[in-house]
Amino acid sequence: MQFPRRAKRAHPLAYAKGCWIYLVSAAIALYLNVFVLVIQAFLKIPALHALAPNGNEPPFAVVQAITLVLFVIGGFLAVRRYRPVAG
Repeated sequence: MQFPRRAKRAHPLAYAKGCWIYLVSAAIALYLNVFVLVIQAFLKIPALHALAPNGNEPPFAVVQAITLVLFVIGGFLAVRRYRPVAG
């Protein structure tokens, strides 16, 4: 008597690739929110507005560059350290 063959399970990395896409998308979405937060902070907080009244001065560019670098590093580390759950 022949037993029915078990269905093949998807390779764990096939699921993990979808999770990495999610991690990258979430990091980009959060970065865009923080980008707008920095813009609003420079427009609404008087001390920051005095540093960059037009939004194209060096202090504004430096803060945006630091924000971008931090999110690139954080996103890279999130994807790099992600371990799919075996199951």
